[in-house]
Amino acid sequence: MISHDAKKLEIPIACRLDRTRKLFRITRNKGKSLANGGFGCLLPDDESEERVMVDYLFIEEVYFLVERGLLEAFDGDKLLNTQGIFQLLEECGMTLFALLVYAHVRSQNYRVIRHTPHRRRILEEMEPLRHLYKKKKSTETDDKETDQQRIATTTTLPLIEEPATQTSARQQFERLRQQLREDGAQAPAPVVAHGDHIATIAYELYLPDSQFRRSAPGLPDIYVTATTSLHFDALQTLLQEANGIPLRTAVVSEAGTVVMLGVTDYGVPAISKAGLSKTECVSAAT
Repeated sequence: MISHDAKKLEIPIACRLDRTRKLFRITRNKGKSLANGGFGCLLPDDESEERVMVDYLFIEEVYFLVERGLLEAFDGDKLLNTQGIFQLLEECGMTLFALLVYAHVRSQNYRVIRHTPHRRRILEEMEPLRHLYKKKKSTETDDKETDQQRIATTTTLPLIEEPATQTSARQQFERLRQQLREDGAQAPAPVVAHGDHIATIAYELYLPDSQFRRSAPGLPDIYVTATTSLHFDALQTLLQEANGIPLRTAVVSEAGTVVMLGVTDYGVPAISKAGLSKTECVSAAT
């Protein structure tokens, strides 16, 4: 019989706020790497002479895991609950609306990554070179082990001799992986269109896939923009920016409710016999 006084099981993952980087550094991780799963980033440890790579999480992922009892988060020696995380949002450059959108799509098992202006260009340049990325047995630890060996711009060449053109392509691919890692680590907090804030793509979603690689993920399956109201002109601009990648709009109410809407460039159907313009339809929907 198990005693009621038995010691509470230790949560396998813990992190601590790094105020310099405005990120949470993983301090205990008994299991798969969260960063390699696409939920965080890898950065060199400035306190280590070897500058080994360590896992960091953005505040939105910390909130998501703390809310579900899957992570212990600390600010110094203070254990944070969700209210404590809310108090750190402004310091970390995050808004409550953007946090709620992240939690909503993350709860649907998507891999959710912050969007940046340069990310798509890097991914498109990587695409024809992805065949050079050799899969290993461990899909979760391979990325981190590789980055441990490639802290700055150093590239480890293959042991076997390869044609010069293939070697050059591999080096180019490794440089792009490095750019992608650095770009992801520096990704700004998403902006929610509200008041004077203009709508932008906030997050990139990847469908659940056991073969997902943070350092070579391919183009996203879905783009997400976040807003508190719908505006036709803004949606048209975002559709052009999405350029073929499906776009979803997360509408956030003042009460914090998140509703996801699909957006296409096929127009909005009329809702009356007389018919309405696209702008009027969107206004009616809001």
